[in-house]
Amino acid sequence: MSHARTVSQESVSSISSILSCSSETFYNLYNDENVATHTLCQAALNDIIEPERQQLQDVMAKGNKRFRLDELLIGMLEHAPHPDGRRYVAVALHIAHGKGLQAVIEVAQAWLDSLFFPMMTIPLTRSDPTGSLTPTIQTTYLEIENAKRDQNTLRNDVANREHHHCAITQIHDTKRRAELTKTHPNLVPAAPHALMHAAHIIPFALYSFQDKGDRRLDAAHTWDMLQAWTQLDIRNLSGSQINSPSNAIFMTTTEQDNFGKFQFYLDKDVYPVDDNKYRAKFVRQGLCFSNGQVEADVQFPPYAQSGVLPPNPEFIRIHAAFAKVLHLSAATEYIYDYDGSNEGEVDQRLAQEADFGELLISKLEIMAH
Repeated sequence: MSHARTVSQESVSSISSILSCSSETFYNLYNDENVATHTLCQAALNDIIEPERQQLQDVMAKGNKRFRLDELLIGMLEHAPHPDGRRYVAVALHIAHGKGLQAVIEVAQAWLDSLFFPMMTIPLTRSDPTGSLTPTIQTTYLEIENAKRDQNTLRNDVANREHHHCAITQIHDTKRRAELTKTHPNLVPAAPHALMHAAHIIPFALYSFQDKGDRRLDAAHTWDMLQAWTQLDIRNLSGSQINSPSNAIFMTTTEQDNFGKFQFYLDKDVYPVDDNKYRAKFVRQGLCFSNGQVEADVQFPPYAQSGVLPPNPEFIRIHAAFAKVLHLSAATEYIYDYDGSNEGEVDQRLAQEADFGELLISKLEIMAH
C-alpha cells in the first residue's frame, strides 16, 4: 500500500470481539501490504454482500418498511470518510464470511447497534456476545470522559461566529433580535427570524452517558468503531472538547433537527480549495430548508476574522458519510418514520433495554440536537 496505516490495534478490538478473533489476527490482515484495499473491497461486494442480498434484507423489517442491511455494508465500503475505513470494513467482512452468513449478519448488526444508532442518538445495546472488557477496550474505556454540556457558552460562541444568523438559511436569531430591539432598535435586520441553537456535528449524546460500567463500555465500543471507520482521533473530542465551536454550527431549530437526523449534510467536494466553504444538500429529493431552498452555500469565517474556531472539516466529512450511508440503507426512515405513532420495532426494543427515565433522557437528547 502507498501509505502507513493509521488505525491502532486498540481501535479494532471491538469488532474483533464480535468476530471472535484476536485483535492481532485482524490487525495482521489489515496491515497485509500484499492485498490491496480495492481488491478486498471488490471481494466483499462481489463475493459476500451481493450473493447474500436477500438474506441481509430479511434480517430487519418493520411492517412494509425495510431496513437495508446490505446497503448499510455497501455504503460503509463506498462512503467511508477515509480509505483505511474502507479497508477496516472489508477485512471484517472477509473474516466474518469465513465463519458463515450468520457471522456476517452479526458484524453488520454490531455496526448498526454500536456505531450508527448511537450517532442518531438511539441508545441500543451493542452486539458483543462476550460482554467482556478486553485489555484493548480498556484503553478506550479510560480515555473517554462523560462530558458536561455548556450549551450557553457554545451557543454564544457560534452565534458570534455566524453573526447571529443561521449558517444554512441566513435567518436571524430571535434571541439576538429581542436584545437589539431593547438596546439598538435601528440595528434590527429586516430578515426573517427564528429560534436558534448550536447544533453538534459529532453528536453530544456520544458522550452523554451515565457513569455506569456498562454504559461506559458501550461508549468505548462506539468510539472504537467510529475511530476505525472514520480514522478520527478521539482525543480531538475528548471530554469538554465535544462542546468546542469546531464541533458546532449555528442553526434554526428546524435545521438542527434535520441535521441531527442526517437529513442533510455539508458537501466539501463542491468547494475543495476553501476549507471553510460547503454546499448544504439533502440526502433525498422533496425536502427543503425552512427558507424554502433545496440547497445552500455555507461559508464560515476563519479564526483570524471571528476569533472563534470554524467547524472542523474532518467532523463535517464524517457527518456527511453517516448521512449518505443512513440514507442508502433507509435507516433514517426506519427509525424516525412511525406514521405519527410511538409504536414499532425500535420503540419496543428500546423499552426492553432502558427504563422509562433513561428513555425520556434519550428522547430529550434527540430534541436537543
